[in-house]
Amino acid sequence: MKYKGILNRRRIYVPEPGLLASSEDRQAFDEAQHAESTERLAALFRFYGAKDWRELALYLAVAHVPGMGFEKAKRGPATVWNDMTRAELRLDIEAYVQTHGGSTSHACSVLAGKEPWKTKLRGGRSPGQALRRQYNLAINAWVRVLEDARAYDQLDPELKKEADRL
Repeated sequence: MKYKGILNRRRIYVPEPGLLASSEDRQAFDEAQHAESTERLAALFRFYGAKDWRELALYLAVAHVPGMGFEKAKRGPATVWNDMTRAELRLDIEAYVQTHGGSTSHACSVLAGKEPWKTKLRGGRSPGQALRRQYNLAINAWVRVLEDARAYDQLDPELKKEADRL
């Protein structure tokens, strides 16, 4: 936690009045210490926006006690597969089978060694089977949306203008 201003500076050491100090000196010392503490506490309340002591205690606990905080993100690896990446995979596999022949499983095995699919796999013993599982999870509606988007990208610019007007 990065505090600013008075909360970022340590208090200057001021020795307590000695045995020979008067009661007025002791009282002045105590009042000065109390005033500085009150000023710093007020700054701490302002920093956290706390309304009462309980709220301030909770803010401080979350900021400084590991067991009171929350993780910044969910655990585990980042999500690699979603509906759109599965649709892209399905279209790539279907294109490979159409141009090279062979089975879907063979196409999965071949594409598992090529980018971008190679980096999406976690390096298991059978990357082709892992791609096949993702291929089977592809939702037909998303595959058709992606097919339409790719077909639109292939249109002549004049036809795109006409299609956009419709």
